[in-house]
Amino acid sequence: LYFGVPRRYSNIPYTLAEIDTRNYNRSEIRSPPFSKFNSQSGKEFTSIYQPVIDDCRRLWVLDVGQVEYKKHGNEYPTKNPEIIAFDLNQEGNPEVHRYKLEGDVARSPLGFGGFAVDVINPNGNCAKSDETYLYITNFIDNALIVYDMKNKNAWKFNDDSFKPEPGKSVFNHKGEQYSYIAGIFGITLGDRNKDGHRPAYYLAGSSTKVYSVNTASLKKKGASL
Repeated sequence: LYFGVPRRYSNIPYTLAEIDTRNYNRSEIRSPPFSKFNSQSGKEFTSIYQPVIDDCRRLWVLDVGQVEYKKHGNEYPTKNPEIIAFDLNQEGNPEVHRYKLEGDVARSPLGFGGFAVDVINPNGNCAKSDETYLYITNFIDNALIVYDMKNKNAWKFNDDSFKPEPGKSVFNHKGEQYSYIAGIFGITLGDRNKDGHRPAYYLAGSSTKVYSVNTASLKKKGASL
């Protein structure tokens, strides 16, 4: 079991962890095997929210490139967010892909929420798995980022359905009132149609509504949703 531990506070020794579920009641949480690979290459993670394993057993992470607390010293220097993939089929789980997000798509990295991986692989041939898209939510920008692995390109979509729903961001607990305002936060994919496309279901963090869009539109840079 792989899980992210975002560095929202100090003293978090690693931001991507692994636990053996067969021995979860007595096993210590430890760094995944590929943490040594990163150390040796000088490419340590800064802060990760969510790991995703795709149909070809590649583990994808989005390192947002900065921590959420006030830093002391230069332990985690701010850098551009990066999309990174590791191959779980190979011994040592080597890194097989890395892409740096820049410009408008990287404007609010601490707003990156969930993401989904779409492997265009109708024949089950993972040797041609470079035709892969990532759909990444950003709840600060109210935006959806699309990454095209094959062409190493990323673009952004904005839509009113990505925004927080008015009146759904205030909560009461024990007489105290709290506000939580977050745009598009979660995303998942449905079944593929005969043309190879899928519905992408998404919702905002401050909303009670679920929306969907066909990935055929998301794969076209500049398309209207």
